[in-house]
Amino acid sequence: MLNDLQYRTTLLADSFKESIRPSYLNNATSALQAVLDKFSNRERLLGLAVYGNQGDVFAVSAGLPSDLTLDPSIPERAMDSDSVEEDFLTTKNSGKVYILATPLHQEGKVMGALVVFQRANYIGDAINQIWRTNLLSLLIQAILFSIAIVLILRWIIFRPVLRLIEVIHQARAGHDIYDSNAVKSHGFFHPIAVEISKMSKNLIQARAAASEEARLRLDKVDSPWTEERLKEFMKGHLKERKIFVVSNREPYVHSKIKNEIQYAVPASGMITALDPIMRACGGLWIAHGSGNADKLVVDKNAKLMVPPDEPKYTLKRIWLAG
Repeated sequence: MLNDLQYRTTLLADSFKESIRPSYLNNATSALQAVLDKFSNRERLLGLAVYGNQGDVFAVSAGLPSDLTLDPSIPERAMDSDSVEEDFLTTKNSGKVYILATPLHQEGKVMGALVVFQRANYIGDAINQIWRTNLLSLLIQAILFSIAIVLILRWIIFRPVLRLIEVIHQARAGHDIYDSNAVKSHGFFHPIAVEISKMSKNLIQARAAASEEARLRLDKVDSPWTEERLKEFMKGHLKERKIFVVSNREPYVHSKIKNEIQYAVPASGMITALDPIMRACGGLWIAHGSGNADKLVVDKNAKLMVPPDEPKYTLKRIWLAG
């Protein structure tokens, strides 16, 4: 845009010189003034001015702001160097103005200078508009890219990781997940899920072997009590009937601390004695819900699986009026 402004101003100056030079050289002030007024204040053209060879203002087109002609340095440089000089000037009334000065000659000598004043505010306005458009475009692109990244993370990484965690929970709970649909739909996590399913199958086999060994040791008084032996003992005596524990104090209490729900195991001999049995054999523990976040973690039947890190049995909370 600057190049275009300079080019058009140079063409204007060259064409004006042919009309102005005879009147200036003949000192025909009225004719010169008429020519200058004819081209004053047209579109982006603010006006014209003619300077004498001493840097004094000889004639100025009508309507040209007086503050533009106060500094004769540009036409003086043009006359001294006998070449076209240009510069930008910012004034309070006219804003940004492009000034081009070209010397006037007579018989090869510099006799004065013609100065063309062009409005240049439109360049700044155009640049600001470009910035606004580009920033808006960048903002929209950033939003679209952010949405795309969130969707990619959610569908390609986050959801498969959640499914993988579910597979691990199933494996820890002793379920055979080798043919699970969760394993088959893991995308690039599929190899990990397959390995976990194989480990799960091995764990199930190991647990079955441990259970059989514990069952065979039930009649041996001197054999140590293990989780598997206790489970087989309860199966043999309860005949697959469910275990119920009813107590006032619950084995796990949930509390809200700084907007985060945490759980704790109360200090109780009964809990210390019965919690390992419930973990080994499963069942239902019914107790009073005393934690300030107990209601936030249970289902519609006031139940949840505990321990929270490795669920083994069900805790049902009863709400008692204080």
